[in-house]
Amino acid sequence: MLIMVGDLAILALAGWMTYKRIAAGEPVLVNLAAGLALYLLGWLGLHWFLRAGR
Repeated sequence: MLIMVGDLAILALAGWMTYKRIAAGEPVLVNLAAGLALYLLGWLGLHWFLRAGR
């Protein structure tokens, strides 16, 4: 349950940051790639952190 909530929070943060940067006029593809990278790094970090605690 905690992983699912954390995943949704990371996805929401990455999506919001990507949207704000695109709305500011920065290139769309660059920001989509950056948002995806941010999400994947956050996802990996969350899963590593929670599994290390077991």
